[in-house]
Amino acid sequence: MAQHVAHNINDLETIIREQIATASVSIREISRQTGISKTHLSNFKNGERNLSFQNLDFLATYLGVKYTLKNF
Repeated sequence: MAQHVAHNINDLETIIREQIATASVSIREISRQTGISKTHLSNFKNGERNLSFQNLDFLATYLGVKYTLKNF
């Protein structure tokens, strides 16, 4: 698993969006397993809403994304 460097929250959001887009599971399954609503996940994936840092971190863990925040 690659280590990602996010210089700010926007970078982290981009990394998570890319991981969701390429995940081998559906938004519905991610929602079911994380407890984050399908609508929120879909809107986030499409760039229509942001998620809290807590949910971003939770998704990163779920998706196996290791990251380091710089300048946070």
